[in-house]
Amino acid sequence: MKSFVTLSELSSLTFCLSFNEVFSLLYFDSLFFNFLRSSLF
Repeated sequence: MKSFVTLSELSSLTFCLSFNEVFSLLYFDSLFFNFLRSSLF
């Protein structure tokens, strides 16, 4: 039972981290795109 709880916590933590990573990637990508657009036009 204890190992099961640890496993579920680990999977939820991994999911949270991956979601955060995707979100920050999109955020920085849009920042970079805005920077390119402002420097080009």
